[in-house]
Amino acid sequence: MVAVNTARRNRWWLIILGVLLIILGIKAIVLPLVFAIALTLLLGIIFLIGGIVQLIHALRFRRSRRFWLKLAVSVFYILGGLFLLFNPTTGIVALASAVGMLFTAVGIFETWQALQIWQQEGLDWLSMAVGIVILVLGVFIWVESPLASVVMTSVVSLIGKLQFSSWTWFMLGPP
Repeated sequence: MVAVNTARRNRWWLIILGVLLIILGIKAIVLPLVFAIALTLLLGIIFLIGGIVQLIHALRFRRSRRFWLKLAVSVFYILGGLFLLFNPTTGIVALASAVGMLFTAVGIFETWQALQIWQQEGLDWLSMAVGIVILVLGVFIWVESPLASVVMTSVVSLIGKLQFSSWTWFMLGPP
């Protein structure tokens, strides 16, 4: 009940978020390759910046017992970021596989959460549908060939998370 009250208090933010995610999802369908490359480059930048921050943090704590672990993590982030920035098409294939794994896990947990809510408060069919669709699409992307995964990344971004989540937020917004 607390979550419902919180959602109602923030309904306009949820409506705005829902509309923005719907627009982003439509753009992903219209320009799938551009969307995939932009996403890959954005993640490359995020990984590179995260790696540099991790490196600075590791160097500030050189005497720590975890210095080498922090240093290794920062190097992996930096290398991953550079890889995505300099090889975006190869990065798309790798990210597509990662999206498949991620959506499979998210689908399992979303479905499990919907089952928990069902036991406590009654059937939440929208959450159950979101979980099942994300799970099925995640398995499809993960199991298919890398080329099919590249094509499906945009579609899953739209159907799997962006659209279902955005419509959920949009529907939670009004009182």
